[in-house]
Amino acid sequence: MPFVRPAHLAEDVASELVTQHAVRFVEAEGYTVQIVLTMQPTTPFCTAEDIDACIQKIIETDLDTVFTGCEVHERPEWMYRREGSSADRVVPFTGRLVQGDAGISQKLPKLFIPNGAVWATRRAVLMEQGLITGPRAGIVVMSRERSVDIDEPIDFITAETIASELLKVRV
Repeated sequence: MPFVRPAHLAEDVASELVTQHAVRFVEAEGYTVQIVLTMQPTTPFCTAEDIDACIQKIIETDLDTVFTGCEVHERPEWMYRREGSSADRVVPFTGRLVQGDAGISQKLPKLFIPNGAVWATRRAVLMEQGLITGPRAGIVVMSRERSVDIDEPIDFITAETIASELLKVRV
């Protein structure tokens, strides 16, 4: 029988569960797995070089996981969450008011976020700890333009626009 996701994994479920299922299937076929690659089709501008860089970095280090990501521009220091039942009151997400250097983006440390394209994870971390991203993680940085992760209709419009621009450059 060909590799098919069971019905309980065919909906929106944690990537760990889907990837664990794939590992079990491959190992049942007699293959040995040491590093697991998880890729999501919602990040269409990922390249072979990005994939290779993740694999190379995890092989050459003692990292648990290497993933692709990009620098964030939406700072957590500037985010707020609603407090209580009132839709009117918000409080700083970090618990600290924004003041002084915290209000100057150039003075804040660079932060990165996974972009959904690639995770290279050691088998033991995935299968024994149930983690795609282990405690010792590394990153392969992709540009913000290539890090579009299509989750909402606006993301698809953004991806179409970027693809159109990329095609213009190649012509």
